Amino acid sequence: MIFVTVGTQFSFPRLLNAINAWASDNPHEKIVAQTGNTDEKYQHLEEHKFLSTKQYTNYLRQSSLIVGHAGTGTIISALEKCLPCILMVRDYKKNEHRSGHQSSMANYFKDYDGLYFIYSEYELFELLNCRNELVNAKPKTHTNKNLLIDYLGKVISKGKN
Repeated sequence: MIFVTVGTQFSFPRLLNAINAWASDNPHEKIVAQTGNTDEKYQHLEEHKFLSTKQYTNYLRQSSLIVGHAGTGTIISALEKCLPCILMVRDYKKNEHRSGHQSSMANYFKDYDGLYFIYSEYELFELLNCRNELVNAKPKTHTNKNLLIDYLGKVISKGKN
């Protein structure tokens, strides 16, 4: 199963439309999507606007791949569950977020195994088509949790300005 998450602050139509289009050509693949607050309907996805923590954790446990926005929660979930994760960076210039902090996140985590940062629908299709070859996400062995938390705090603070 592929689990799609767009976070809780904003929906992400560009990502959801792309995954829905891919799903229409791949009906054998079960795709569960947390879509956020949207009135859009994605006929090829099992949709949930929001999920409880228990539901979110259950879907992560069942999934073989995470697809989501490049948010901290999605990145941390992939690293904790050791799942491959395709992360589409929201484009600030397209009003997909309040700041460009997801680009900073992508730059910081770009060398982590199993985290695949993308910027276009084409890149999403390419990775989904070779999804069985993607490696699992794993934290860097030298990662210090407090350094990561400090960095994330700085990125978030910078994004609020």
